[in-house]
Amino acid sequence: MIVTKIGIFGGTFNPIHRMHIKIALKAVEQAGLDKVIFVTAALPPHKNSTGIVSGEQRHEMVKLAIKDYPQFEASSIEIDRKGKSYTYYTLMEFKRQYHDDELFFIVGGDSLAYLHKWYRAEEFMKLCTFIVYPRDGDSGEKLERECDWLRDNYGTKCIILNAAEDNISSTEIRNVVNSGGSADDFVPDAVAEYIKQNKIYISQEEA
Repeated sequence: MIVTKIGIFGGTFNPIHRMHIKIALKAVEQAGLDKVIFVTAALPPHKNSTGIVSGEQRHEMVKLAIKDYPQFEASSIEIDRKGKSYTYYTLMEFKRQYHDDELFFIVGGDSLAYLHKWYRAEEFMKLCTFIVYPRDGDSGEKLERECDWLRDNYGTKCIILNAAEDNISSTEIRNVVNSGGSADDFVPDAVAEYIKQNKIYISQEEA
């Protein structure tokens, strides 16, 4: 039996940007993933919803961003579920769909120290291997210590990417657009055009 390695990349994607694509490509390269599924969050439990555009618009931008990458897919599983987006339920659903395959969950290094505090963390950490990408200020030593702690206390498996941090943030992009600037330098071309045509992020409160 051939086991497929499937990466789950969840996020608000408000909007999805070039660094998200780079991270997914690095995950494919360094963890040997066969595909990456981008999961657009309906409403992240740890974020204020102010300034977050509709799930449908964010999901459409994800689809536009990945359309030229055959190894990428977009999932609306959390938008369809409605309410708060908990990683536990998402991973349980993918485990049902891909019960014979190996699941990987892509997460930022800034979330690693709090992973054990997420909803039903002890259960979902057994469902997958975590692929960790560095964020601002994350050193390899720091991430290794946090991965070691999770492994020793919860049996968590981690792979740390060596992806370079480009310091792109969705908040920065929204601020640029809201100030009359362009998102062209930060997001894939099709996403930039979608933002312009639909006048997204103009005169919105910052999230």
